Amino acid sequence: MTNPTKQKLTIIPNDGIVIKDNAIFISDILFSNKFYIEITENGFDCKIISLEIENQQVKEWSLDSTKFISLGKHKLDKLNKLIQYSKIVFKSLYIDFSDFNYLFFPGNTPLLLSIGILLRRKNYGVYLRGEIRYKNPVINYFSKIVLKNAKFIIATGKANSIFAQKYNKNVEEVVPMMNVSKDYLYKRDSYDFIPSINILFFSRVERDKGIFESIESIKKLIDKGYNINFSIVGNGESSIIQKIELDIKGYEDRIKIVGKITGIEAISEIFKKTDIYVFPSYHEGFPRVLYEAMSFSTPIVTTDISGTEYTMIHEENCLKVQPKNSIELLTAIERLINDSELRTKIGNNSYQFMVSFFEKIENRTHAKQVLEKFQLLK
Repeated sequence: MTNPTKQKLTIIPNDGIVIKDNAIFISDILFSNKFYIEITENGFDCKIISLEIENQQVKEWSLDSTKFISLGKHKLDKLNKLIQYSKIVFKSLYIDFSDFNYLFFPGNTPLLLSIGILLRRKNYGVYLRGEIRYKNPVINYFSKIVLKNAKFIIATGKANSIFAQKYNKNVEEVVPMMNVSKDYLYKRDSYDFIPSINILFFSRVERDKGIFESIESIKKLIDKGYNINFSIVGNGESSIIQKIELDIKGYEDRIKIVGKITGIEAISEIFKKTDIYVFPSYHEGFPRVLYEAMSFSTPIVTTDISGTEYTMIHEENCLKVQPKNSIELLTAIERLINDSELRTKIGNNSYQFMVSFFEKIENRTHAKQVLEKFQLLK
């Protein structure tokens, strides 16, 4: 692909920035260094517009603070947050947007800045990461206006792509920013439990990811006599971690809070040791961690939500349960424990799915998708 003439691009993520010692840090839950590096190396001079946050576990970017426009420190209390949001709308009327702008959506910051972008008729694309489900119908309506007027939309998962196509003709499903590649595909020789049943929760540790339903189900299965080791891997707010610590009292020898792990080798190691992966999230775009679990032929229990309906097929590459239902979750996990043929079927189908998936996206990345879209606008 021929690199375009260097152009300016503003990225508006739906996560905050931490500035420390003139370096920019950002949560790796919503973004990827690979995306930024590839964008800058292939044709764009980038800057970021975002709020500043504090006390977050973050990862460093190769970006100096001169390429960051701060919208101020993120406010937590309702009154100050309302004032701050009003200021962001006002700033959107004069802030230095670029020739092209890329909004991570939905999210409060990109939503508010899109007011100025629309009024000033700036070119923009949208990265649709999840469902638009604001409680306020006016905000929902405006969000759809943002989608309608975007030059293009790159959406996570088929469900989001189909939704976006109702409002915009130029929609493409994103090539996910994953930790794994085809070089790490792993097909299991055996799905036997040796010696214990290793079950994994690997995600952002928060209520909406189904962590408490997972813990409740695992504790009941342990009480029923199953030899389970349950690992909780991922970042979480201190209040959530404290509640989990209370919930697992008496089960600490079987339920471990591992915390965050990084690096493909560590991720590869933990999935290879996992017998069953549970991801009972309440809502998602399409979570890349499911691609990662399937890459290691891991039997999966997940939830029947719109973001996964076209990719995750019940009794083919996963078992599906209803969100917020610990009884269904327990039943599904127990079913996998007791049915080795089903475990083998789901694990092998997951592996084959990812073999085909990597063939389809070979040499494609999210950054290349954005670059190609913007080139067509020139």
